[in-house]
Amino acid sequence: MRTLRIVFGICLDVAIFGFLVPGATLLAGARLDAAFFPSIRLDGPFYDLLGAAFILAGLAWLFWASWLLIEEGRGYLTELFGIQVSPVTQRLVTRGPFGVHRHPICVGYLAALSGLSLIPGLFGSLALAIPLLLVLTWVYLRAFEEPGLIRRFGAGYRLYAGRVPMFLPAGRPRIRVALRNLQADRLRFSLSVLGVAFAILLICFQLSILKGARGQITTYIDHTGADLWAMQKGVDDFIAFSAVPRKAADDLARLEGVERAVGIYAVYTLLEINRVKSRVYVIGYDTRSGDGGPWKLGPALPHLKNARQLEENEVLLDENLARRHGLGLGDEVSLFGRTFKLAGFTLETTSIGSQYVFLPRDTVGEILPGGGLSFTHILLWKTKAVSDEALIRRVETDFRLNCLTRARFGDNTRGFLGMFMLPLLTAGMLMGFLVGCITIGITLYTSVLERFKEYGTMKALGATGPYLYGLLLKQALISLGVGAALGFVLAMAANRFINEWVPGMTAGLDGAIALETMAAGLAMVGLSTALPMWRLIKIDPMEAFRA
Repeated sequence: MRTLRIVFGICLDVAIFGFLVPGATLLAGARLDAAFFPSIRLDGPFYDLLGAAFILAGLAWLFWASWLLIEEGRGYLTELFGIQVSPVTQRLVTRGPFGVHRHPICVGYLAALSGLSLIPGLFGSLALAIPLLLVLTWVYLRAFEEPGLIRRFGAGYRLYAGRVPMFLPAGRPRIRVALRNLQADRLRFSLSVLGVAFAILLICFQLSILKGARGQITTYIDHTGADLWAMQKGVDDFIAFSAVPRKAADDLARLEGVERAVGIYAVYTLLEINRVKSRVYVIGYDTRSGDGGPWKLGPALPHLKNARQLEENEVLLDENLARRHGLGLGDEVSLFGRTFKLAGFTLETTSIGSQYVFLPRDTVGEILPGGGLSFTHILLWKTKAVSDEALIRRVETDFRLNCLTRARFGDNTRGFLGMFMLPLLTAGMLMGFLVGCITIGITLYTSVLERFKEYGTMKALGATGPYLYGLLLKQALISLGVGAALGFVLAMAANRFINEWVPGMTAGLDGAIALETMAAGLAMVGLSTALPMWRLIKIDPMEAFRA
Protein backbone atom coordinates (compact mmCIF):
# COMPACT_ATOMS: atom_id res chain seq x y z
CA MET A 1 0.00 0.00 0.00
CA ARG A 2 2.86 2.37 0.85
CA THR A 3 4.51 1.76 -2.52
CA LEU A 4 1.22 2.34 -4.32
CA ARG A 5 0.76 5.67 -2.55
CA ILE A 6 4.26 6.72 -3.58
CA VAL A 7 3.55 5.70 -7.20
CA PHE A 8 0.26 7.60 -7.07
CA GLY A 9 2.06 10.70 -5.78
CA ILE A 10 4.62 10.45 -8.58
CA CYS A 11 1.85 10.09 -11.20
CA LEU A 12 0.05 13.12 -9.77
CA ASP A 13 3.31 15.09 -9.92
CA VAL A 14 3.87 14.09 -13.55
CA ALA A 15 0.34 15.14 -14.50
CA ILE A 16 0.50 18.52 -12.74
CA PHE A 17 4.17 19.45 -13.03
CA GLY A 18 5.06 17.45 -16.11
CA PHE A 19 2.22 18.64 -18.34
CA LEU A 20 -0.16 21.19 -16.80
CA VAL A 21 2.33 23.72 -15.38
CA PRO A 22 4.83 23.59 -18.31
CA GLY A 23 1.99 23.91 -20.81
CA ALA A 24 0.51 26.91 -19.00
CA THR A 25 3.97 28.53 -18.66
CA LEU A 26 4.80 28.13 -22.36
CA LEU A 27 1.36 29.38 -23.41
CA ALA A 28 1.68 32.40 -21.11
CA GLY A 29 5.18 33.09 -22.44
CA ALA A 30 4.00 33.00 -26.06
CA ARG A 31 1.15 35.41 -25.35
CA LEU A 32 3.38 37.75 -23.32
CA ASP A 33 5.92 37.81 -26.16
CA ALA A 34 3.22 38.66 -28.69
CA ALA A 35 1.78 41.42 -26.49
CA PHE A 36 4.84 43.01 -24.85
CA PHE A 37 8.10 41.65 -26.32
CA PRO A 38 7.58 41.22 -30.09
CA SER A 39 11.07 42.53 -30.94
CA ILE A 40 13.00 40.28 -28.53
CA ARG A 41 14.02 37.01 -30.17
CA LEU A 42 15.87 34.29 -28.27
CA ASP A 43 16.63 32.03 -31.21
CA GLY A 44 19.76 30.27 -32.40
CA PRO A 45 21.99 27.38 -31.30
CA PHE A 46 23.27 29.31 -28.25
CA TYR A 47 19.82 29.37 -26.65
CA ASP A 48 19.13 25.76 -27.65
CA LEU A 49 22.33 24.58 -25.95
CA LEU A 50 21.74 26.77 -22.91
CA GLY A 51 18.16 25.52 -22.63
CA ALA A 52 19.27 21.89 -22.91
CA ALA A 53 21.90 22.46 -20.21
CA PHE A 54 19.31 23.98 -17.86
CA ILE A 55 16.90 21.09 -18.48
CA LEU A 56 19.51 18.39 -17.88
CA ALA A 57 20.96 20.08 -14.79
CA GLY A 58 17.53 20.83 -13.32
CA LEU A 59 16.22 17.30 -13.87
CA ALA A 60 19.38 15.73 -12.48
CA TRP A 61 19.10 17.89 -9.33
CA LEU A 62 15.37 17.14 -9.01
CA PHE A 63 15.73 13.35 -9.43
CA TRP A 64 18.67 13.18 -7.03
CA ALA A 65 16.67 15.00 -4.35
CA SER A 66 13.57 12.85 -5.01
CA TRP A 67 15.61 9.65 -4.70
CA LEU A 68 17.07 10.77 -1.36
CA LEU A 69 13.56 11.50 -0.05
CA ILE A 70 12.46 7.97 -0.94
CA GLU A 71 15.66 6.15 0.02
CA GLU A 72 16.76 7.99 3.17
CA GLY A 73 13.65 9.91 4.16
CA ARG A 74 11.47 6.81 3.78
CA GLY A 75 8.71 8.81 2.12
CA TYR A 76 8.03 11.07 -0.83
CA LEU A 77 5.92 14.23 -0.64
CA THR A 78 5.22 15.91 2.67
CA GLU A 79 1.77 17.38 2.13
CA LEU A 80 -0.12 18.97 -0.72
CA PHE A 81 -2.00 21.93 0.80
CA GLY A 82 -2.06 20.01 4.07
CA ILE A 83 -3.35 16.75 2.49
CA GLN A 84 -1.01 13.75 2.68
CA VAL A 85 -1.10 12.38 -0.86
CA SER A 86 1.94 10.10 -0.46
CA PRO A 87 3.55 8.75 2.72
CA VAL A 88 5.40 11.65 4.33
CA THR A 89 9.13 11.42 5.04
CA GLN A 90 10.02 9.75 8.34
CA ARG A 91 13.57 11.07 8.51
CA LEU A 92 14.98 14.53 7.88
CA VAL A 93 17.25 14.46 4.81
CA THR A 94 20.08 16.99 4.97
CA ARG A 95 22.77 15.69 2.64
CA GLY A 96 23.29 15.99 -1.12
CA PRO A 97 21.11 18.69 -2.70
CA PHE A 98 19.41 19.21 0.68
CA GLY A 99 22.73 20.44 2.05
CA VAL A 100 22.73 23.23 -0.55
CA HIS A 101 19.14 24.45 -0.15
CA ARG A 102 16.06 23.21 1.64
CA HIS A 103 13.89 22.71 -1.45
CA PRO A 104 16.11 21.32 -4.25
CA ILE A 105 13.15 19.70 -6.01
CA CYS A 106 11.59 23.14 -6.56
CA VAL A 107 14.92 24.63 -7.63
CA GLY A 108 15.59 21.80 -10.10
CA TYR A 109 12.07 22.03 -11.48
CA LEU A 110 12.24 25.80 -12.06
CA ALA A 111 15.68 25.42 -13.70
CA ALA A 112 14.30 22.76 -16.08
CA LEU A 113 11.27 24.94 -16.79
CA SER A 114 13.58 27.85 -17.63
CA GLY A 115 15.47 25.62 -20.07
CA LEU A 116 12.19 24.50 -21.61
CA SER A 117 11.31 28.18 -22.20
CA LEU A 118 14.74 28.97 -23.67
CA ILE A 119 14.57 26.41 -26.49
CA PRO A 120 11.50 28.00 -28.22
CA GLY A 121 12.86 31.44 -27.20
CA LEU A 122 10.00 32.58 -24.95
CA PHE A 123 11.30 35.73 -23.29
CA GLY A 124 7.92 36.34 -21.63
CA SER A 125 8.20 33.05 -19.73
CA LEU A 126 11.69 33.90 -18.45
CA ALA A 127 10.91 37.52 -17.62
CA LEU A 128 7.45 37.21 -16.06
CA ALA A 129 5.84 33.74 -15.94
CA ILE A 130 8.66 31.84 -14.19
CA PRO A 131 9.45 34.64 -11.67
CA LEU A 132 5.74 34.71 -10.81
CA LEU A 133 5.82 30.92 -10.38
CA LEU A 134 8.84 31.31 -8.09
CA VAL A 135 6.94 33.79 -5.91
CA LEU A 136 3.91 31.47 -5.73
CA THR A 137 6.20 28.56 -4.83
CA TRP A 138 7.77 30.59 -2.02
CA VAL A 139 4.32 31.50 -0.66
CA TYR A 140 3.17 27.86 -0.78
CA LEU A 141 6.30 26.58 0.95
CA ARG A 142 6.03 29.19 3.70
CA ALA A 143 2.31 28.62 4.24
CA PHE A 144 2.04 24.83 3.94
CA GLU A 145 5.27 22.88 3.41
CA GLU A 146 7.57 24.24 6.08
CA PRO A 147 4.99 24.40 8.90
CA GLY A 148 4.33 20.69 8.27
CA LEU A 149 8.06 19.91 8.42
CA ILE A 150 8.41 21.84 11.68
CA ARG A 151 5.51 19.89 13.20
CA ARG A 152 7.08 16.62 12.14
CA PHE A 153 10.78 17.19 12.94
CA GLY A 154 10.61 20.01 15.50
CA ALA A 155 13.89 21.56 16.65
CA GLY A 156 15.87 19.46 14.17
CA TYR A 157 14.23 21.15 11.22
CA ARG A 158 14.53 24.60 12.83
CA LEU A 159 18.30 24.11 13.21
CA TYR A 160 18.50 22.83 9.65
CA ALA A 161 16.48 25.79 8.34
CA GLY A 162 18.74 28.21 10.21
CA ARG A 163 21.80 26.67 8.58
CA VAL A 164 20.60 25.99 5.01
CA PRO A 165 18.84 28.61 2.83
CA MET A 166 15.49 27.98 1.16
CA PHE A 167 16.56 28.49 -2.45
CA LEU A 168 19.84 30.33 -2.98
CA PRO A 169 22.94 28.31 -2.05
CA ALA A 170 24.49 31.39 -0.50
CA GLY A 171 24.87 31.99 3.20
CA ARG A 172 25.13 35.51 4.56
CA PRO A 173 28.36 34.85 6.53
CA ARG A 174 30.18 33.86 3.36
CA ILE A 175 28.94 37.00 1.60
CA ARG A 176 30.35 39.13 4.42
CA VAL A 177 33.70 37.32 4.18
CA ALA A 178 33.71 37.73 0.40
CA LEU A 179 33.00 41.47 0.69
CA ARG A 180 35.71 41.86 3.31
CA ASN A 181 38.26 40.10 1.08
CA LEU A 182 37.39 42.32 -1.86
CA GLN A 183 37.46 45.54 0.18
CA ALA A 184 40.84 44.71 1.71
CA ASP A 185 42.52 46.05 -1.43
CA ARG A 186 40.14 48.55 -2.96
CA LEU A 187 42.47 49.49 -5.80
CA ARG A 188 42.67 45.87 -6.94
CA PHE A 189 38.90 45.49 -6.58
CA SER A 190 38.35 48.66 -8.61
CA LEU A 191 40.66 47.41 -11.36
CA SER A 192 38.81 44.08 -11.33
CA VAL A 193 35.46 45.87 -11.70
CA LEU A 194 36.83 47.99 -14.56
CA GLY A 195 38.17 44.88 -16.29
CA VAL A 196 34.82 43.13 -16.00
CA ALA A 197 33.01 46.27 -17.19
CA PHE A 198 35.30 46.44 -20.23
CA ALA A 199 34.62 42.75 -20.97
CA ILE A 200 30.85 43.20 -20.64
CA LEU A 201 31.03 46.32 -22.82
CA LEU A 202 32.93 44.49 -25.56
CA ILE A 203 30.64 41.46 -25.60
CA CYS A 204 27.42 43.47 -25.37
CA PHE A 205 28.55 46.03 -27.96
CA GLN A 206 29.66 43.41 -30.48
CA LEU A 207 26.36 41.54 -30.13
CA SER A 208 24.45 44.82 -30.54
CA ILE A 209 26.39 45.68 -33.69
CA LEU A 210 25.72 42.21 -35.11
CA LYS A 211 21.98 42.52 -34.39
CA GLY A 212 21.85 46.01 -35.89
CA ALA A 213 23.81 44.91 -38.95
CA ARG A 214 21.55 41.91 -39.57
CA GLY A 215 18.50 44.17 -39.40
CA GLN A 216 20.11 46.87 -41.54
CA ILE A 217 21.17 44.72 -44.42
CA THR A 218 17.63 43.43 -45.00
CA THR A 219 15.71 46.53 -43.96
CA TYR A 220 14.59 47.23 -47.55
CA ILE A 221 13.66 43.59 -48.18
CA ASP A 222 11.66 43.43 -44.96
CA HIS A 223 9.74 46.64 -45.65
CA THR A 224 8.75 46.12 -49.29
CA GLY A 225 6.03 43.69 -48.26
CA ALA A 226 6.47 41.61 -51.42
CA ASP A 227 5.79 37.90 -50.97
CA LEU A 228 8.34 36.76 -53.58
CA TRP A 229 11.42 38.19 -55.28
CA ALA A 230 12.30 37.27 -58.87
CA MET A 231 15.82 37.92 -60.18
CA GLN A 232 18.43 36.75 -62.63
CA LYS A 233 19.28 33.05 -62.63
CA GLY A 234 22.20 32.38 -60.30
CA VAL A 235 21.53 35.42 -58.07
CA ASP A 236 20.13 34.63 -54.61
CA ASP A 237 20.90 37.70 -52.44
CA PHE A 238 20.50 41.49 -52.55
CA ILE A 239 24.25 42.11 -52.88
CA ALA A 240 24.90 40.67 -56.36
CA PHE A 241 23.79 42.54 -59.47
CA SER A 242 20.80 41.16 -61.38
CA ALA A 243 19.16 41.89 -64.73
CA VAL A 244 15.60 40.81 -65.55
CA PRO A 245 13.76 41.65 -68.86
CA ARG A 246 11.21 44.41 -68.35
CA LYS A 247 8.65 42.39 -70.28
CA ALA A 248 8.85 39.69 -67.59
CA ALA A 249 7.18 42.02 -65.08
CA ASP A 250 4.09 42.39 -67.32
CA ASP A 251 4.00 38.66 -68.03
CA LEU A 252 4.33 37.78 -64.35
CA ALA A 253 1.52 40.20 -63.46
CA ARG A 254 -0.80 38.13 -65.69
CA LEU A 255 0.28 34.83 -64.15
CA GLU A 256 -2.42 32.93 -62.25
CA GLY A 257 -1.99 33.44 -58.51
CA VAL A 258 -0.11 36.76 -58.86
CA GLU A 259 -1.91 39.82 -57.52
CA ARG A 260 0.64 42.27 -58.92
CA ALA A 261 4.26 42.31 -60.12
CA VAL A 262 6.45 45.43 -59.97
CA GLY A 263 9.94 45.86 -61.36
CA ILE A 264 12.56 47.92 -59.52
CA TYR A 265 16.16 49.02 -59.92
CA ALA A 266 18.63 48.45 -57.10
CA VAL A 267 22.14 49.72 -57.86
CA TYR A 268 25.19 50.67 -55.78
CA THR A 269 26.74 53.96 -56.89
CA LEU A 270 28.46 57.10 -55.60
CA LEU A 271 26.56 60.21 -54.53
CA GLU A 272 28.50 63.47 -54.87
CA ILE A 273 27.71 66.25 -52.38
CA ASN A 274 29.92 69.35 -52.29
CA ARG A 275 32.66 67.38 -54.07
CA VAL A 276 32.47 64.67 -51.40
CA LYS A 277 31.47 61.22 -52.64
CA SER A 278 29.46 58.79 -50.54
CA ARG A 279 28.54 55.18 -51.34
CA VAL A 280 24.76 54.78 -51.62
CA TYR A 281 22.24 52.17 -52.70
CA VAL A 282 19.93 53.73 -55.30
CA ILE A 283 16.42 52.31 -55.53
CA GLY A 284 14.37 53.15 -58.62
CA TYR A 285 10.76 52.47 -57.63
CA ASP A 286 7.35 52.73 -59.27
CA THR A 287 6.04 56.20 -58.36
CA ARG A 288 2.59 55.37 -59.73
CA SER A 289 1.88 52.69 -57.12
CA GLY A 290 4.61 53.49 -54.57
CA ASP A 291 5.63 49.81 -54.52
CA GLY A 292 9.31 49.33 -53.74
CA GLY A 293 9.61 52.90 -52.50
CA PRO A 294 10.41 54.32 -49.04
CA TRP A 295 8.17 53.15 -46.21
CA LYS A 296 8.71 56.06 -43.86
CA LEU A 297 9.08 59.71 -44.91
CA GLY A 298 10.51 62.48 -42.78
CA PRO A 299 10.42 66.22 -43.59
CA ALA A 300 9.65 66.88 -47.28
CA LEU A 301 8.77 69.66 -49.72
CA PRO A 302 5.12 70.84 -49.51
CA HIS A 303 3.97 68.99 -52.65
CA LEU A 304 5.40 65.63 -51.46
CA LYS A 305 2.66 64.13 -49.29
CA ASN A 306 3.73 60.54 -49.99
CA ALA A 307 6.24 58.54 -52.05
CA ARG A 308 3.93 58.45 -55.10
CA GLN A 309 4.33 62.20 -55.70
CA LEU A 310 8.09 62.21 -56.34
CA GLU A 311 8.89 63.94 -59.65
CA GLU A 312 11.44 62.77 -62.23
CA ASN A 313 14.12 65.36 -61.31
CA GLU A 314 13.75 64.84 -57.54
CA VAL A 315 15.44 62.51 -55.09
CA LEU A 316 14.71 61.21 -51.59
CA LEU A 317 17.73 60.89 -49.28
CA ASP A 318 18.26 59.07 -46.02
CA GLU A 319 17.96 61.58 -43.16
CA ASN A 320 21.26 60.55 -41.53
CA LEU A 321 23.13 60.94 -44.82
CA ALA A 322 21.64 64.38 -45.44
CA ARG A 323 22.39 65.53 -41.89
CA ARG A 324 26.00 64.36 -42.14
CA HIS A 325 26.51 66.50 -45.25
CA GLY A 326 24.50 69.47 -43.99
CA LEU A 327 21.85 69.19 -46.72
CA GLY A 328 18.43 70.82 -46.57
CA LEU A 329 15.22 70.49 -48.54
CA GLY A 330 15.58 71.92 -52.06
CA ASP A 331 19.37 71.46 -52.20
CA GLU A 332 20.91 69.82 -55.25
CA VAL A 333 22.89 66.58 -55.34
CA SER A 334 24.66 64.74 -58.18
CA LEU A 335 23.85 61.12 -59.11
CA PHE A 336 24.88 59.25 -62.29
CA GLY A 337 26.25 62.54 -63.62
CA ARG A 338 22.86 64.27 -63.28
CA THR A 339 21.65 66.85 -60.79
CA PHE A 340 18.57 66.20 -58.65
CA LYS A 341 16.63 68.33 -56.18
CA LEU A 342 16.37 66.98 -52.63
CA ALA A 343 12.59 66.68 -52.17
CA GLY A 344 12.47 64.86 -48.84
CA PHE A 345 14.16 62.71 -46.23
CA THR A 346 13.58 59.01 -45.59
CA LEU A 347 13.74 57.38 -42.16
CA GLU A 348 15.11 53.94 -41.16
CA THR A 349 16.87 53.57 -44.52
CA THR A 350 20.46 53.02 -43.37
CA SER A 351 22.23 49.89 -44.57
CA ILE A 352 25.68 48.47 -43.88
CA GLY A 353 28.23 51.10 -44.88
CA SER A 354 25.71 52.99 -47.02
CA GLN A 355 22.27 54.58 -47.11
CA TYR A 356 19.31 54.14 -49.45
CA VAL A 357 18.52 56.81 -52.02
CA PHE A 358 15.18 56.73 -53.87
CA LEU A 359 14.52 57.92 -57.42
CA PRO A 360 11.60 57.45 -59.83
CA ARG A 361 11.93 54.15 -61.69
CA ASP A 362 11.60 55.72 -65.13
CA THR A 363 14.39 58.18 -64.37
CA VAL A 364 16.78 55.39 -63.37
CA GLY A 365 15.78 53.39 -66.44
CA GLU A 366 16.74 56.30 -68.69
CA ILE A 367 20.12 56.74 -67.01
CA LEU A 368 21.35 53.15 -66.65
CA PRO A 369 22.79 51.42 -69.75
CA GLY A 370 20.16 48.91 -70.80
CA GLY A 371 17.75 50.29 -68.23
CA GLY A 372 15.03 50.60 -70.83
CA LEU A 373 15.20 46.85 -71.46
CA SER A 374 15.53 45.35 -67.98
CA PHE A 375 14.94 45.71 -64.25
CA THR A 376 17.25 44.38 -61.56
CA HIS A 377 14.46 42.66 -59.55
CA ILE A 378 10.74 42.01 -59.80
CA LEU A 379 8.58 42.10 -56.67
CA LEU A 380 5.61 39.73 -56.58
CA TRP A 381 2.49 39.88 -54.44
CA LYS A 382 0.47 36.67 -54.64
CA THR A 383 -3.10 35.72 -53.89
CA LYS A 384 -4.01 33.33 -51.09
CA ALA A 385 -5.24 30.77 -53.60
CA VAL A 386 -1.70 29.67 -54.53
CA SER A 387 1.15 28.44 -52.35
CA ASP A 388 4.65 29.91 -52.37
CA GLU A 389 6.18 26.66 -53.61
CA ALA A 390 3.78 26.28 -56.54
CA LEU A 391 4.26 29.87 -57.70
CA ILE A 392 8.05 29.67 -57.34
CA ARG A 393 8.16 26.51 -59.49
CA ARG A 394 6.02 28.21 -62.15
CA VAL A 395 8.20 31.34 -62.25
CA GLU A 396 11.45 29.38 -62.38
CA THR A 397 10.19 26.94 -65.03
CA ASP A 398 8.31 29.29 -67.35
CA PHE A 399 10.43 32.44 -67.05
CA ARG A 400 13.88 30.96 -66.25
CA LEU A 401 14.33 33.29 -63.29
CA ASN A 402 15.44 32.62 -59.76
CA CYS A 403 12.51 33.16 -57.37
CA LEU A 404 12.68 33.26 -53.57
CA THR A 405 10.36 34.04 -50.71
CA ARG A 406 11.03 37.28 -48.85
CA ALA A 407 12.23 35.35 -45.79
CA ARG A 408 14.61 33.16 -47.80
CA PHE A 409 15.94 36.16 -49.75
CA GLY A 410 16.61 37.98 -46.48
CA ASP A 411 18.34 34.95 -44.93
CA ASN A 412 20.64 34.62 -47.95
CA THR A 413 21.55 38.29 -47.76
CA ARG A 414 22.27 38.06 -44.03
CA GLY A 415 24.33 34.94 -44.66
CA PHE A 416 26.47 36.86 -47.14
CA LEU A 417 27.01 39.52 -44.49
CA GLY A 418 27.91 36.87 -41.91
CA MET A 419 30.87 35.61 -43.98
CA PHE A 420 32.57 38.97 -43.53
CA MET A 421 31.34 40.34 -40.20
CA LEU A 422 30.99 37.25 -37.99
CA PRO A 423 34.75 36.46 -37.76
CA LEU A 424 35.55 40.05 -36.74
CA LEU A 425 32.72 40.31 -34.22
CA THR A 426 33.46 36.85 -32.82
CA ALA A 427 37.10 37.81 -32.32
CA GLY A 428 36.00 40.94 -30.44
CA MET A 429 33.63 38.98 -28.20
CA LEU A 430 36.30 36.34 -27.52
CA MET A 431 38.76 39.06 -26.56
CA GLY A 432 36.23 40.56 -24.14
CA PHE A 433 35.53 37.12 -22.65
CA LEU A 434 39.25 36.44 -22.10
CA VAL A 435 39.77 39.87 -20.56
CA GLY A 436 36.97 39.18 -18.07
CA CYS A 437 38.29 35.70 -17.19
CA ILE A 438 41.85 36.93 -16.68
CA THR A 439 40.81 39.98 -14.65
CA ILE A 440 38.59 38.05 -12.22
CA GLY A 441 41.03 35.14 -12.06
CA ILE A 442 44.04 37.32 -11.18
CA THR A 443 42.03 39.19 -8.54
CA LEU A 444 40.94 35.98 -6.84
CA TYR A 445 44.33 34.29 -7.14
CA THR A 446 46.21 37.19 -5.54
CA SER A 447 43.55 37.32 -2.82
CA VAL A 448 44.21 33.65 -2.04
CA LEU A 449 47.96 34.23 -1.90
CA GLU A 450 47.61 37.24 0.41
CA ARG A 451 45.28 35.34 2.76
CA PHE A 452 47.26 32.13 2.67
CA LYS A 453 47.31 31.76 6.46
CA GLU A 454 43.65 32.72 6.85
CA TYR A 455 42.50 30.08 4.35
CA GLY A 456 44.77 27.51 6.02
CA THR A 457 43.13 28.27 9.36
CA MET A 458 39.69 27.87 7.82
CA LYS A 459 40.68 24.46 6.43
CA ALA A 460 42.09 23.44 9.80
CA LEU A 461 38.78 24.38 11.44
CA GLY A 462 36.89 22.11 9.05
CA ALA A 463 36.04 24.31 6.06
CA THR A 464 35.23 21.97 3.18
CA GLY A 465 36.10 22.34 -0.48
CA PRO A 466 32.51 23.35 -1.45
CA TYR A 467 32.50 25.98 1.33
CA LEU A 468 35.77 27.52 0.10
CA TYR A 469 34.65 27.37 -3.51
CA GLY A 470 31.42 29.10 -2.53
CA LEU A 471 33.51 31.85 -0.94
CA LEU A 472 35.53 32.34 -4.13
CA LEU A 473 32.38 32.16 -6.24
CA LYS A 474 30.75 34.93 -4.24
CA GLN A 475 33.77 37.19 -4.67
CA ALA A 476 33.66 36.54 -8.42
CA LEU A 477 29.89 37.16 -8.59
CA ILE A 478 30.20 40.43 -6.66
CA SER A 479 32.88 41.62 -9.11
CA LEU A 480 30.71 40.49 -12.01
CA GLY A 481 27.59 42.24 -10.64
CA VAL A 482 29.28 45.61 -10.10
CA GLY A 483 31.28 45.37 -13.34
CA ALA A 484 28.25 44.29 -15.37
CA ALA A 485 26.19 47.23 -14.13
CA LEU A 486 28.93 49.63 -15.22
CA GLY A 487 29.49 47.72 -18.48
CA PHE A 488 25.82 47.87 -19.46
CA VAL A 489 25.72 51.63 -18.82
CA LEU A 490 28.77 52.07 -21.08
CA ALA A 491 27.23 49.75 -23.70
CA MET A 492 24.01 51.79 -23.78
CA ALA A 493 26.03 54.99 -24.21
CA ALA A 494 28.08 53.39 -27.02
CA ASN A 495 24.87 52.17 -28.73
CA ARG A 496 23.38 55.64 -28.61
CA PHE A 497 26.55 57.19 -30.03
CA ILE A 498 26.66 54.66 -32.89
CA ASN A 499 23.00 55.13 -33.78
CA GLU A 500 23.14 58.93 -33.78
CA TRP A 501 26.59 59.79 -35.06
CA VAL A 502 28.14 56.92 -37.06
CA PRO A 503 26.74 56.75 -40.60
CA GLY A 504 25.98 53.35 -42.07
CA MET A 505 25.88 51.57 -38.69
CA THR A 506 23.13 50.64 -36.24
CA ALA A 507 23.47 48.98 -32.83
CA GLY A 508 20.46 47.06 -31.52
CA LEU A 509 20.80 46.47 -27.77
CA ASP A 510 17.79 44.65 -26.30
CA GLY A 511 16.84 42.20 -23.56
CA ALA A 512 18.00 39.16 -25.52
CA ILE A 513 21.48 40.59 -25.94
CA ALA A 514 21.59 41.49 -22.24
CA LEU A 515 20.74 37.85 -21.39
CA GLU A 516 23.45 36.55 -23.74
CA THR A 517 25.99 38.92 -22.22
CA MET A 518 25.12 37.90 -18.67
CA ALA A 519 25.36 34.22 -19.65
CA ALA A 520 28.85 34.94 -20.98
CA GLY A 521 29.62 36.76 -17.70
CA LEU A 522 28.55 33.74 -15.65
CA ALA A 523 30.74 31.53 -17.84
CA MET A 524 33.63 33.93 -17.14
CA VAL A 525 33.02 33.52 -13.42
CA GLY A 526 33.02 29.73 -13.69
CA LEU A 527 36.32 29.63 -15.59
CA SER A 528 38.07 32.33 -13.58
CA THR A 529 37.55 30.50 -10.26
CA ALA A 530 39.28 27.31 -11.46
CA LEU A 531 42.90 28.39 -10.86
CA PRO A 532 42.31 30.08 -7.47
CA MET A 533 40.36 27.02 -6.31
CA TRP A 534 43.17 24.73 -7.39
CA ARG A 535 45.54 26.82 -5.26
CA LEU A 536 43.13 26.64 -2.31
CA ILE A 537 42.93 22.87 -2.53
CA LYS A 538 46.72 22.62 -2.38
CA ILE A 539 46.96 24.71 0.83
CA ASP A 540 48.24 22.59 3.72
CA PRO A 541 46.94 23.98 7.06
CA MET A 542 50.19 23.10 8.84
CA GLU A 543 52.24 24.84 6.17
CA ALA A 544 50.01 27.92 6.51
CA PHE A 545 50.61 28.01 10.30
CA ARG A 546 54.38 27.66 9.82
CA ALA A 547 54.25 30.57 7.36
